[in-house]
Amino acid sequence: MQTSTSLVNTNIQLPTVTNEQGQANLATVSLIKNNWYSRYCSLVSKVKSTFNWLREYNFGISKLLAYRLISAQITSIPWFGIHSPEVGRKIIDQLCNSTDQNNYHFEKITVPNIEGNEYLTAVICYPPNWDKTNNSECIVYNNQNGTTISQHITENKLVTSADGDSIGTPRDTPGNYQAYKKCPIILYDYKGTGINQDTGISRMLPTADAKTIANNAEDVIRYALSKFKKVHILGSSMGGYAANKGVAQHLENINDRYTANQVAKQIHIINHDSFSGTSETLIPTFPNFAKSLGCFLGAHADSISPMLQLMKYPLTIDILSHRDDKIIPRGARMIDAFDKIQAVTESDIPTTEYAKVNVFESPNGPHSCLSQDQLKQL
Repeated sequence: MQTSTSLVNTNIQLPTVTNEQGQANLATVSLIKNNWYSRYCSLVSKVKSTFNWLREYNFGISKLLAYRLISAQITSIPWFGIHSPEVGRKIIDQLCNSTDQNNYHFEKITVPNIEGNEYLTAVICYPPNWDKTNNSECIVYNNQNGTTISQHITENKLVTSADGDSIGTPRDTPGNYQAYKKCPIILYDYKGTGINQDTGISRMLPTADAKTIANNAEDVIRYALSKFKKVHILGSSMGGYAANKGVAQHLENINDRYTANQVAKQIHIINHDSFSGTSETLIPTFPNFAKSLGCFLGAHADSISPMLQLMKYPLTIDILSHRDDKIIPRGARMIDAFDKIQAVTESDIPTTEYAKVNVFESPNGPHSCLSQDQLKQL
């Protein structure tokens, strides 16, 4: 019987893994794990941010209601009208690039937010013969509901009463005040409106709301205070809320009380034809119910609370109103809250430094029009 034997080649070497190769393999496995973990974390982050957004904005209800609150956003609809964002940008670009500006000079400026990661586009208008090295004073204008920068411009300058109705219109309010003060004025559009509206499909989405316009106002006010020694902050209607809230936020963000007081002395607020709260404007007969409902829906812009905050700072505030205001009813006007404002300065402030408040009610002019008799009070 023949026995077969299988020959084994003992010279064949089994593949060996070097230390470098092992480390490379481990690195590959680690990279796969890290990529998976990174994608997982990214997904979790997106879910959390979406949930937080829905929670903050009442499942988007407050953003939708903000179309009523800041109606200039509806210019995102292409067929809305002449002052759509595209037309507005064209008007402002032509204005800033024009060599013939009737002795006025316009420039576009970029305003950063407090973190420095977002920017607003604004426009500064210098009056005739203004020396740009003169940083003595300027005006910041906060738009009323439904208006954008381009609507305040005509024939390469800001509109004033001299260009039309002798009583005036809301359109010429910033121009009237600049003509009176004869100093530079900064105008800007709230994020989501005018020249600060998004492009593409996102421009159709409601962006601005009470929170964002207050933040925008704070950014522009902070910018103006860094450039000029005295800043007149004019806000008409919704802009009055933006002025109050923007200044209050800025002063509260200054940790040192002495510094905050020194900054406050640079500020003059003109609260013009404004309201105590948006909800009260819609339901003035039942203000407490209106405010509760507005807060529940996330669509309440509270202007009286920041006004009361401002009373503890040594700044100057002018509250101007029109007696025959067809837009903001009695009981919801800022001027109607003067007793409450006065009570704060008389009893609740434990210091000799507090706001100086002046009040004037005009018998002339429509809502948001800075009439000549109001100008004389300033």
